[in-house]
This record gives sequence, C-alpha cells and structure tokens, in this order.
Amino acid sequence: MRIPVWVLLGFALWTLLLLFTTVGVYRWSRILTGRAAVSARRADEPQGGERYRRAMRAHMNCVENLPVYGAIVVAMLAARVASPVLDALAITILVARICQSAVHLLFEQTNVVASIRFAFYFLQAVSMLAMGASMRERPWMAGTSPAMTAAARSRTLSVMPALVAGIHDIHSVGRRTPAYPSSNRRAITCA
Repeated sequence: MRIPVWVLLGFALWTLLLLFTTVGVYRWSRILTGRAAVSARRADEPQGGERYRRAMRAHMNCVENLPVYGAIVVAMLAARVASPVLDALAITILVARICQSAVHLLFEQTNVVASIRFAFYFLQAVSMLAMGASMRERPWMAGTSPAMTAAARSRTLSVMPALVAGIHDIHSVGRRTPAYPSSNRRAITCA
C-alpha cells in the first residue's frame, strides 16, 4: 500500500481517536452517571466547558478535512501517480494535523496559540494543494516511463479492430433474428 493511503488511514484513525478520547469520554461519562440524557446533546447550543468545546472543534476540523485529503488520495490512485514528493507531502499533512489538534486541545486559545494552530492548518492546506498540482505534472502511470505507456497504448490500439468487429457481429446477429415469427409480426402490425 502506498504511503498516502497509509496516511489516509492514519488521518481517519486520528479523527476517531479524538472522538473517543475527548468528546466521547465527556459525553458518555455524563450519560452513564445520569448527569445528562442521551438526547440532551444539541448541535446548535454550546455545551460543556471550554476544554470540551475545544475538543469538539478539533474533532470537527478533522471531520471537515478528512474527505478533502481522501479525495486527493482517490484521485492519485485513479491516475496511478506516485512519487517520493507525494509521500513526503502526505506525511507532512498527517503530522501537521496531529500537531494542530494537539495545540487545539492542550492550550487555552490565545492569539499566539490560534496563530500556531493556523500555521499547522496552513501547512496542511498548502501540502494538499501541492499534492493536487503534482498530479498534473506526471500524467503517466507510476513506475513506468512515457515510452512504456506508448507501448501499452499501441497494444490497446491493435486490439481495437477485433473488438469493433466483435461488436459488429453481435449487432448483426441481433438484426437477423426477428423477435417474433413472421406470422405474428403481421398480426401485430395489423392490430
């Protein structure tokens, strides 16, 4: 499995870990001790202390950015693009994501802390943009040269006439075989 895919799994694992160890612990401890009902959680109202709200925002940041990175990885796999640069950018994204979440969770939010958190986010955004841009630079498949791709294209083109002839034969067979016997066809057209 390629490094960007491993990073995608790590990103998803980090998102779940944040949910279970911060938000989940707070909510379920309140529910299980009878201090809150299961239905007491409302998304449109601030709940819990400052630490809980920071945990919610850190988790939501992961939830919002995970699909973006996932789309980039899917595009990379579809385009069969791989390079050490993409691997390094993917690792940078995961490390910056973990650092951003940690800063969000561990420190009271001041201007300095928010600036540090934004710097980690900005590093992720630039890395994702760079990953997307680098896919445009290498249009051929990973691990092959343009000459090998040309050879594969010529093999595909040599198969095309046989494929077209086969489709034509199938189409011709369908035309010769009437759907109804000729006596039924007259009856149907007369009716």
